[in-house]
Amino acid sequence: MKRILFAAVALVMTASSAFAQAKLNFIEPRVSVGLTLPGSVKSGPVSIDAFRPGVTTNVDMAFNVGIGSSFYIEPAVGFFASRVNGNDNLLGKLGTAIGLDTDYVELGIDVPVMLGFKVMSLGGTSLNLFTGPKCDFGLYCHGNAKASVGGASVEDSVNLYDKNFSPFNIQWGLGAGYAVGSVQFRLAGYVGLNNRYNGEYDDVTYRQGAVMLSVGYQF
Repeated sequence: MKRILFAAVALVMTASSAFAQAKLNFIEPRVSVGLTLPGSVKSGPVSIDAFRPGVTTNVDMAFNVGIGSSFYIEPAVGFFASRVNGNDNLLGKLGTAIGLDTDYVELGIDVPVMLGFKVMSLGGTSLNLFTGPKCDFGLYCHGNAKASVGGASVEDSVNLYDKNFSPFNIQWGLGAGYAVGSVQFRLAGYVGLNNRYNGEYDDVTYRQGAVMLSVGYQF
């Protein structure tokens, strides 16, 4: 018991010492582009690939705070715009003659908080690895659908937040950054953690991730 207590005290003292040395390294405005990675819509043993990857973009302001000599924490805040395409071949695979064109577009605020480790720094270049949560808070999300059969077609657009779709998308990210002078390039993947379906059916789940390529300038 004493060993556990001493270990806990030592850990707290080490963490306190590290945070006491924390300092703002730089501020980095950053632009990111990538692909949305929609998961399958699942209900018990049934899994349906209802969506296909689309395009996503982010504009963020990141604050890199050094902790000790090699670690850092990097909170950021910004705006995102993403599009997820529907799997328009789904009805065809089911043997119907109905043509379908669907997607949903979402806009909102994103707040990633990454913990990073500087792997190396040499001759004005540096390589770092990072991981952490990313929270998207949707402000607008509209689904668009156009169904056609023969020569007739019907179009509709709905607010998905009113249709059992959560405006919150919590993801966990893992990536690497490479800086040349003040310019940094980053590649990261994000896995969706929370269920974005919030309707009455408890066994229905849908998660959404992304893969992003970013470029930023450090001030």
